[in-house]
Amino acid sequence: KKLVAECDIIVENFKRGTLDKLGLSYEEAKKINPKVIYASLSGFGLDGPYSSRTSYAPIAESYSGWTKLTADNIEADSKPIVPASYHGDLDPALYAVISILGALRHADKTGKGQLIDVSQLDVMLALNGVQITGFTLSGQLPHVRQANRMPGPRTWGNFMCKDGWVYLAADPQMHGRLMKAMEVDDLGEGSEVLENWLNDLTVQEVVDKVGSVGVPVAHVYNIAEAIEDPHVKARGSIIEYDHPTAGPVRMPGFPVKLSETPATYRLPAPQLGEHTKEVLSEMLGYSDEEIEELRKAGAITLPR
Repeated sequence: KKLVAECDIIVENFKRGTLDKLGLSYEEAKKINPKVIYASLSGFGLDGPYSSRTSYAPIAESYSGWTKLTADNIEADSKPIVPASYHGDLDPALYAVISILGALRHADKTGKGQLIDVSQLDVMLALNGVQITGFTLSGQLPHVRQANRMPGPRTWGNFMCKDGWVYLAADPQMHGRLMKAMEVDDLGEGSEVLENWLNDLTVQEVVDKVGSVGVPVAHVYNIAEAIEDPHVKARGSIIEYDHPTAGPVRMPGFPVKLSETPATYRLPAPQLGEHTKEVLSEMLGYSDEEIEELRKAGAITLPR
């Protein structure tokens, strides 16, 4: 509670009611510090019939329709596949940061903090906004995944070349440009003409020819290929950091370029309890003896 009085922001992702039992609910926190911003991240939010349930990213993704929408096999009733990237963890955190920044502006203007209730399920539903709105308007469920095909123009999707895959995104209004790159006068009714042309070329040849006429096209990379792409290298999108325990690590840098305040990586992610002693001693005035008593009682963790 002493720390609450000094905080601008509290972020918690305990099961609902855990901090209430410790006397650290939002209602208690704002009595101590009316300007505090209290961000609560959970699977299902602070109210509703599922609010007491525990969750992981795939749970929220499944309840939102995300898993069924993005990970069906060719047959609609076949076993869904777990999506490769856990949007149910990453995206709620991004929404939380955006909301916290807005709440900070409000607190600066009014002197009042607020409670921010971030639900994994709510965020995943928001990411499905196009599909949900389309369904409510048409009554038709969105198309399931259909291998390398997708609903829409026959010139959209993943296509096999001589040495790998490309993703082609040629809208109907771009067909003239595509035919120019292919040096043909007609694409035909299906995708056979396009596929035959692609099968005789390497991925790089297709990217060069199709890209030169202004039609969106891309290599379909694996991770090893993606991080070695010359554009990725030129942008500095992948950085190397000398981690104190793992050694040199290549990882994504901050993806947004700011002209006046560029992001830098000075420190690794902190270890569990790495800064606990500094917080207790410098911010709250605890002595070394008091901190050691807390450690022995199991109330805090300090790095070894």
